[in-house]
Amino acid sequence: MTWIECVLIDWHGTLSHSLFWEPWHVGTATERQTATLLQGAMFGAHRQLLEPWMRGELTSEDAVGQVAGSVGVPFTVAMEGFVASCRAMRLVSDEVLPLIAGLRSRGINVGIATDNMDSFTRWTVPSFGLDRHVDVILSSAVIGTMKGDRRRDGSSAFFGDFLRMHAFAPGATMMLDDSEDIGEIVEAAGIMFQHITQAHTVVDAMAAILASANEQGGISS
Repeated sequence: MTWIECVLIDWHGTLSHSLFWEPWHVGTATERQTATLLQGAMFGAHRQLLEPWMRGELTSEDAVGQVAGSVGVPFTVAMEGFVASCRAMRLVSDEVLPLIAGLRSRGINVGIATDNMDSFTRWTVPSFGLDRHVDVILSSAVIGTMKGDRRRDGSSAFFGDFLRMHAFAPGATMMLDDSEDIGEIVEAAGIMFQHITQAHTVVDAMAAILASANEQGGISS
């Protein structure tokens, strides 16, 4: 019987739904308008910046500077709001951290595995103190590769080194992620995959894992 030894959890869309410049949407009329302009440009006309940014090829200053310049927003204003929004990101539920603590108390390693920008480790992680709540943070901007990337031999470029380092038993790691399209490569790496949706939230998934661990001393794969 194999027990779950590690749970890896995605950030955006799974643990958090917060967006860049989101706090400005409840600010002044000028802030609301500026946030709409910046978000529209970043995820519209400048969408091509997102992947290299998540691969660590661009910094937040590079990306925000290009976006702000294209819509006539001063860089310092855009950057100040950007950093503030990264620090103000919220978890999807107040139950998240207690559930993570519960899993770790059962001896289960818990990590965040995210395709994300340098902003995540520079401002969001320190603001939450996330590194104190989880055992590992795997971020594409730091690793230089994304969750869907494969090496020449077909193995996972994102998860491979982590799995080799920890030598978890085959099938003893689970990934919770809202991006269904990574399921195949995750499972090919020997990681069980749970698709997180509105009907099956990360809270539901973690609570089920914890309940099984409490009942059985672990969770069967």
